[in-house]
Amino acid sequence: MGVEKVKEAAELMRRSLAILGNGPLDFYLTELVAAHELLMGRYAPFKVGDRVKLASTPLITEKVRYGWMGWRTLLVEGASGVVVRADCGSKGFSFGIHFDNDKNSGGKGEFCFGEFDLLPA
Repeated sequence: MGVEKVKEAAELMRRSLAILGNGPLDFYLTELVAAHELLMGRYAPFKVGDRVKLASTPLITEKVRYGWMGWRTLLVEGASGVVVRADCGSKGFSFGIHFDNDKNSGGKGEFCFGEFDLLPA
């Protein structure tokens, strides 16, 4: 990383702190957490512990999701599992899934899917 990028980042941080300086940082962070919890509690299609299944077989090749190559036979349409992590961000809702038939990692492998990749089981 070049010095110019560090200077740019420092300036952005300075401006961000100036904006947040108009009120207590704790207030803004508390509000952000509350908004996240409200969004997840009210609008997330799945919660931790829910049973889900894959809506379709994901594309897995040498160029797309290469790290999942060893699990191609597991990650097929209709494969069922349980939600172990639920989150949201700029790309929408995402869910960590432990699949029932995951023998490669003792059933502890977590695969991340978006809300439209999953269906209720």
